[in-house]
Amino acid sequence: MSVSCTKSLSLWSISLLLGGAALLGCTGATSHDPPFSADAQVPDMSKGGSDSPPKTYTAPLDSGEWDSLDFEARKQFMRDMVMPTMRPLFQEFDATRFAALSCGTCHGTGVSGDFALPTADLPALSSQALMNPEESQKPMLDFMRNVVKTRMSELLGHDPADFKCSACHMSAP
Repeated sequence: MSVSCTKSLSLWSISLLLGGAALLGCTGATSHDPPFSADAQVPDMSKGGSDSPPKTYTAPLDSGEWDSLDFEARKQFMRDMVMPTMRPLFQEFDATRFAALSCGTCHGTGVSGDFALPTADLPALSSQALMNPEESQKPMLDFMRNVVKTRMSELLGHDPADFKCSACHMSAP
């Protein structure tokens, strides 16, 4: 395996561990993550200029609904549905690594701003690494493909077949 490919796979593995799904939502605390507590939640941004109380989400979104939500509603949905759903899944996969799952796990430094994805804070993924992962990367890749991708696509009202790694991860050369 070439040095370039090895470096790419190494970065890929680190990224998956730090950003796992992202995907749309979160990593365990590492030296690269912002200092969040194990109880970290999406900040409550619902208090503000609106006279009406924020909507509370109790079910996955309908197809296309995510696109119609404004920024505040998206944060509320993340707080109500994504974190409570995804945190236990990540912690079941690796309780130590994902003990402090937070917004920064998936969104990285975006937690201080727009939460935009894909983010450079997650590992960049190459098609080669995805198609032919090293043995040590297979458990994380399986978890991301079969658990994170599937569950996040359901929560956001997307067809899992249309929900791509590139929704959260940038592409590596």
